[in-house]
This record gives sequence, structure tokens and C-alpha cells, in this order.
Amino acid sequence: MSRLITIPRLRWAGIAALLFLVGAYVALPLLASTRLVRDSIAVKLSEWSGYRVSIAGSPRIDVWPNFRAILTDVSLSEWQNAGTDPVIAVPRLEIDLSPLAVLQGRVEFSTARFIGPALRLERRDGRLFLPPLPLEGRMARSIGQVRTVVAANPDNPDLSQLPSDVFGSIEVLDGRIVAGDGPDRTEFAAHLSGALSWPALDRPGTLEASGEWRGEKLRIGVRSDEPLLLLAGGLAQISASLTSRPLSLSFNGKARGGDLTVQGPAKLSSPSLGSALSWLDGGEAAGLAEVPVSASAQLFGQLSDLKLDMLEMTFGENSAIGVIDLSLAGAAPSLSGTLAFETVDLLAAFSAFSPGEGRGIGWPSWWNWSDVDLRLSAESAIAGPVEISDVAASANIRDGLSVFDVSDGAAFGGRVQAGLRIDRRIENGKTEIRFLAEDIDGAALGKATGLAQVIPSSHGTISLTLKGAGTQPMAIVEHANGTLQASFGKGTFPEFDLQSFIGLVGRGGFFTLADVSRKPLAIEAATLRASASDGVVRIDTAEVKTANRRVVLSGLAQIAGQGLALAGTVVPAALGAGTAAQADARFFVGGSWSAPFISSSAPNVPFE
Repeated sequence: MSRLITIPRLRWAGIAALLFLVGAYVALPLLASTRLVRDSIAVKLSEWSGYRVSIAGSPRIDVWPNFRAILTDVSLSEWQNAGTDPVIAVPRLEIDLSPLAVLQGRVEFSTARFIGPALRLERRDGRLFLPPLPLEGRMARSIGQVRTVVAANPDNPDLSQLPSDVFGSIEVLDGRIVAGDGPDRTEFAAHLSGALSWPALDRPGTLEASGEWRGEKLRIGVRSDEPLLLLAGGLAQISASLTSRPLSLSFNGKARGGDLTVQGPAKLSSPSLGSALSWLDGGEAAGLAEVPVSASAQLFGQLSDLKLDMLEMTFGENSAIGVIDLSLAGAAPSLSGTLAFETVDLLAAFSAFSPGEGRGIGWPSWWNWSDVDLRLSAESAIAGPVEISDVAASANIRDGLSVFDVSDGAAFGGRVQAGLRIDRRIENGKTEIRFLAEDIDGAALGKATGLAQVIPSSHGTISLTLKGAGTQPMAIVEHANGTLQASFGKGTFPEFDLQSFIGLVGRGGFFTLADVSRKPLAIEAATLRASASDGVVRIDTAEVKTANRRVVLSGLAQIAGQGLALAGTVVPAALGAGTAAQADARFFVGGSWSAPFISSSAPNVPFE
């Protein structure tokens, strides 16, 4: 009998429970609408964030698929600056609520979803900063509590003293970062989406975000075992990464939140250094657009004064190791250190200091505001067809002046030096190129440059200096001013029969160097002195001395058009260079550098 009574009672209890749940389900939106939404949620958000939270729109309650409140026109503002734009403006805010807490008259939520929010940065002294964190609020008080724990033992704080408040997660959909107030507001980043997952303040936390900055999509990931310790200025484990088309970065080590100190390995890679620098700076990094780069290093120090130790980098086809110091503490960022290459392309390195062709005299703005002081070395280097070993070089940029120097190197059996100086401090800019080769083998130089017919096979010295307006080194050569001097000692011109040459001049008419018999010409010395003015080279004297004759040339040569107009004589050595009346031959050289012709007398045609 008792069993027959028990079964109906259980059925009625189940029905009652079901009716209670249905009633609660129906009543939840009403309870939330009348008792919790707007004021309670605003208070809760303000309690956590420390900002003044206002909700202008009417709330809506959804029960399915999650019990949540949907709020519109939400703003988080600084308490002390009521007249400014809000720090965060949220068109739509969705909060997942706890149904049980609602029935008990409380607000508890585990997830806040910000849809279309705008975070406002502040402009100070021409730079952008995040707004100062509130001094009040649950998060601020927790950070202050942990600061005390860190101060008691900075190197080994007592992690058991960390607050264990439940936090939850924050999601952002289609957010923006803006700068400035009112009509001067500009958009800094757009289409930001991501999630911060932080179950409790004493637990690990992760941040995953994606967005668009300066027209490029990017992804950011951050994870820390002790996020609150990091926010309070303590030392905590952290891993961070940034991935985008122009640039990828990663770091996995330790960081101190107070002074932004980091220590640990980092990696960088970019398929195009020029594109990456343009993207970071918002300018145009000319001259480097096609150069890929990758690097790894151990980071030490503050982000404002960082050391890159055990640096290994690849720049195009060039690899290097070294140590770099990067400082952001001064008026301009500065980069200094040493890099050692096994092999390096000097022309590629030169391109890092000069704008690209066809882009005017503009300069990558990342060079304009940077100070660079690098010492470079290489076991071997190339500059076009020239091979150099044991290279010592330096690169310096400061206040609009860029200087690249090869202070020493071995080439052509001797020593070489070269320099590039570009001054952007004056209107239109100014470029200077210099080259010095001492005790070099002329035969090796002639073979490398394709000028074996005009460079003797002997040891000598060459000095070249060119100056011109503009900041494109190759372009200024065509209208440069400068000097060229060369002197060679005893040796030979391997393919020049002087007696055959004199005979062809004596016959009259025109001929080319190919018509001259190929027979070694022994020489005692060869000298050249020339000057350039607005793209025209004036050969003051070019003299070749043999045992019994002197060959003397003078005249003009164009750099851009490669035209020639040279007058020459061949005189007995005992008579000197000025006795043209007793010359063995008088001749004229015209045409172009690549295809000169010789005649027995100079035509009466002006050279322009």
C-alpha cells in the first residue's frame, strides 16, 4: 500500500519541479528586465573596470540558446574627465548571465561580448598612448594587492597571495582603435576581433586577436602563466606572437610588467624588408622592396633599451651574426652594434641607404627619424663583378646624414676603400661617392671590369671622388662633379701594338682599336688625371710612357651619352710631352666609350 502511494507522490514531485523550471524560464526575462539590467550590470562593469559605465539603450533579454542580456550604446569613461569622449564606446554589448544568480536577485556573468567597440588612444607630444588605467575598481585593487606581494620579494613573490577572483572571458567582434577626440578623431586599426580567456585572477590567461592595420591583416597571440603578476610589475612567463603578410614576430621568455623588461628568445621574419618597414612606419621604404629578412636573438633589457644578443640574421642572400643595441629612450630611435658576415653583397647594403630608382628624392621615413651606428665585417664581399675579402665597414645615420664606409678590404692584390655619403639636410639632397684602390694589380681590375684594353697589367693606385645633387647614387653619376686620378708602374698593355697604331694613323682615314695589331706593349708608367663637371669628364692628361715613346691624350668624355672627343700625340720619350711638332703621330679619338674610332687628324667639330 505504501508503495502505491509513493509512486504518485514522485510523479507529482516531478511535475512540480517541471512546472517550477518552466515558470522560472518564463519569469527570467521579466526578473532580469525589472531588477538587474541596466543599473546592476552597469555597476558590475564599473566595479570591475574602474570606469564610469553608462548604458543609453533599452536592454533586451534572450533566453535561448544562452541566457544573456543585450545592451546598446554602452560607454566606459574616465571619472575625472567627464567632458571627453569615452575611453571605450560599445554599440552593442552581450553578457551571458547566470540564470540561478538572476533568480536569486544577483548579477553574475562569465562572458562579455563587445560588438563594434571603439578604443580611444590619447595624443601627447605627437605620439599615441593608451589612456591611463583607472586607479579604482576591482581589477585596479587586485593589481595593487599583487604589487605589495611583488615588493616584498621581487625575485620570488609568494604566488599563493594572488587574488583568486573569478574573471571569465571577454570577446570582441569588429572592434576599432581610434585616436583623438571629436572631429579630429582618426581610425588607427579596424576589424579587430578576439577573445581574452582568464578563468580566475590567479590562473593562466590567453589572448587571441585578429584585425587589420594599415591595410594588412594580422593575428596576435599572447599567453601568460601569471597575467596578474605581469600587470602588477612582476616577472612572469609569457609567450607572444604577431603574424601578418609583411612581418611575423614571436617571443617566448619572461617579462616584467613594471619597467617592460624582457629576457628570452625572439624571432622575426619578413618576405620583404622594405614592405615591412613601410607598414610599420606608414611611409615608403624605397630601395629594399625585394629584400627578404629573418632573424633570431636573445632579448635582454627594457623594451625602450633592448639588447639583441646572439643575433643570427639573413638579409637577402647575406647571413650575419652579431650583437645589436636598440634604444627608444631618446628623441629618435637608435641602433648600434656589430655584424659579422661570411659573405655580403655591398651593392645590396648600399641600397639600404639610398632611395629606389624612380621614386624621386624622397627617403624612407624610418631612416629620417633613426640613429644608426653599425660596425660590419665580412670574410668576403662582392660589389657587382668585384670580389673583396677581409672587409671592414661601417654604417652611420644621424640627423639626415647617412654614411656608409668600407674602411678596408683586400681586392685585386691590393687594398681598397669606398664610401657613400648622402646628405638629406639640404634641399634636394646631396650625394658623395669615393673610391680608393692602392697597390692593386691592373690586370685583375681590367678583367673584372671589362676594361683590360685600357688598364695596364701592372701595379698601381686609383682614386675617384664624385659629388652631385640628389639622393640616388647611380643617378648622380650622370651629372656629378669630381676627380679621377690613376697611376701605374712598370708593366704591359697586353693587346696594343704601338708601332701598328702609329702606322694606321700615318695612313690617314678612320680605324678602330680592333684594327690595331694585338701585341704586348711594355710600359714604364701610366698616369691619368681627370675632372668631372655636370656629367662631362675633362681628361687633363692621360700619359703612357714606354722605353722610347710617350703617348699623351687630353679632351672630353660624356658620362651619360658616353661620347668621346680626345686629341692625342705619340712623341719620342726624350722630347717630352709638349713637342707636338716632332710627334711620331697625331690623332683624334671619337665615337663612344664602347666603340671608339681613331683618325689621323681632329675634325673641326665642337664636342658638346
